Amino acid sequence: MSVQNAILVELFAIVLVLYGLATASYEYTVAEPVYFHIGLYIGVAGMLYAGISGAWSAVNESEG
Repeated sequence: MSVQNAILVELFAIVLVLYGLATASYEYTVAEPVYFHIGLYIGVAGMLYAGISGAWSAVNESEG
């Protein structure tokens, strides 16, 4: 998985967080905080992966 794929995962996580916040902000709807939490977890994992893969590709380019 490349950095571009990790960025797509981040965008998906942002959408999940925004959906969770939007449903939690309306009192007349059933709030879905699980989407908020899932989005946060996916976002953190994606950020870690993007950082690790970016650092790894930088190391490989400097060696080659």
